Amino acid sequence: MAWSTGSSPTSTKPCPPEYLSVPLLRKPVTLVNCNMTVFLVFLTYAFYTDGCPGQYWGPDCRESCPCHPHGQCEPATGTCRCHADRWGARCEFSCACGPHGRCDSATGVCRCEPGWWSSTCHRPCQCNPAAAHCEQATGTCVCQPGWWGRRCSFRCACHGSPCDQDSGRCACRLGWWGPVCRQQCQCERGQCSPASGQCTCPPGFRGARCELPCPAGSYGVQCGLR
Repeated sequence: MAWSTGSSPTSTKPCPPEYLSVPLLRKPVTLVNCNMTVFLVFLTYAFYTDGCPGQYWGPDCRESCPCHPHGQCEPATGTCRCHADRWGARCEFSCACGPHGRCDSATGVCRCEPGWWSSTCHRPCQCNPAAAHCEQATGTCVCQPGWWGRRCSFRCACHGSPCDQDSGRCACRLGWWGPVCRQQCQCERGQCSPASGQCTCPPGFRGARCELPCPAGSYGVQCGLR
């Protein structure tokens, strides 16, 4: 049974304009007509859709939603869930994040997409996209391990060790030394200097490679105590 536009199957009176926004009243549903109460209409709508229309909330869908049409109310609490381009307790504010960001629905603070920065996400990052991301607040490039430079354009030449992001200077891993961390430490115990390769022995040992125990009667660093 089809309905004529703006009227019910049992009444020739036009439906009130506010009813026409309810999808149920535009469908052939048994027993529902424009002479019924809003209460029954919304209960029937909730039965069919398991929720209230976007502009209402509450157990009987009779409470008006203050965030409509820029958001939708939680059916049970009336709390606003804003659309992606709105924020505020009632979704009353427009987001200023542009096409490359989304704003926090409570604060309006923008969260930028990768590759964009600034408080409104309108400035493109100048970093090497394959090796870095930029800080949203400043646009400063943060290099991934193994890269350096203002835009993270250069690979570290440190043979597997990391390098300083600003200068490219190598910071050798334990067990390696030299300007580009190419030499392997020869210490049997302790650690070697990343600049010179010289071994620093633990207490109780001595020698160029910390290979010798302290002689009887000696102890401490490089066996210097008696």
